[in-house]
Amino acid sequence: MPLHSQKAVLTVSANKKQLIGTICGNLASDVAFHTQHTSIHKLVITASDNTPTEIHKGAVYLRRDMATSHEGADNIIAQQAIMCAKQQPGAVSVIADDTDVFVLLIHHYQNEGLTSAMFMTSPVQQRSTIDIKATVEKHHAIVPGLLAAHALSGCDTVPTYFGIGKGTVLKILNAAPDSLTMLGSLNAPLSEVVHQSTKFIASCYSRIAGNDMSEIRYKVWAAKFGNTASSAPPMQSLPPSSEAFTENVKRAHLQTCIWKAAVLLDPPDLDPLKYGYLKHESSKSLLPVTVPAGVALAPDEIMSLIRCNCSEGTRRCSTMRCSCCRTRLPCTVFCKCNAGDDCSNELTRTVTDPQENSE
Repeated sequence: MPLHSQKAVLTVSANKKQLIGTICGNLASDVAFHTQHTSIHKLVITASDNTPTEIHKGAVYLRRDMATSHEGADNIIAQQAIMCAKQQPGAVSVIADDTDVFVLLIHHYQNEGLTSAMFMTSPVQQRSTIDIKATVEKHHAIVPGLLAAHALSGCDTVPTYFGIGKGTVLKILNAAPDSLTMLGSLNAPLSEVVHQSTKFIASCYSRIAGNDMSEIRYKVWAAKFGNTASSAPPMQSLPPSSEAFTENVKRAHLQTCIWKAAVLLDPPDLDPLKYGYLKHESSKSLLPVTVPAGVALAPDEIMSLIRCNCSEGTRRCSTMRCSCCRTRLPCTVFCKCNAGDDCSNELTRTVTDPQENSE
């Protein structure tokens, strides 16, 4: 029987957990490997246990000083890299190819007041090595807000905004380095976090004024519609509604709080169910909330918009086979009948033509 592909196997969380456990267990028990590879180097293994295991010169012991209950690998990588930089004066090289890891290293390198050399090297060939120290020195003014800006504009746990790239986000952050001081602050009222986040994302859409994201959404739509001769702008090019945006901000706020605590033993005690997630019992996982319970994804008029497909005939759109008649709605220009003269839908024929009112 042929083996499944690596991709297929690793899409199952239980498989990944078992594989990591097997690899870490073998590394910790392989005496020949210890003798050959740990006489000079130290190997720290982080598996399912909160306390990593260190192997050096054949000795295996627990590194209780590096214990962490963080679940995300990104946080653990950053925590261990920062600890290594504190404990030894030489250069630290982090092998990773992940933007979340990069912004974590930048933030905590500056926040911990480090001065030693640190580099981030991609495991992918022909990609550049990033000098963390030089990056912090060059962009120190925006580093305090970098985690928040990255989380809000899209990361592993927060969706992005169509057409808003990281270049735009950095441009806005450079112009106003203190524009996201609330996001990721444990004591900040959520209403202020949302207000500040709204202003930041509105700036990314080149909109300054607006009471909430729905108003910004309308203004962006109006500007785009005015510049389009033949059709309305694509839906994905618009900002989210205020209700959907608030849920996104909650997730970004939670993620930023966790990132800021990456070097600590425990993540902050925050309930994900209060920050844009809901429980999915069957899969035992968390799912993102699109909009709060009781809030429709679209107005009732839009949700009930139905296009009929009635064929031509003397009694077109006159029976309950017509989806518009069945739902007590007038036919429209989007229907197959085009709401024309041969449409027999009584509601269509009672709709007043706007031009009649203007005469």
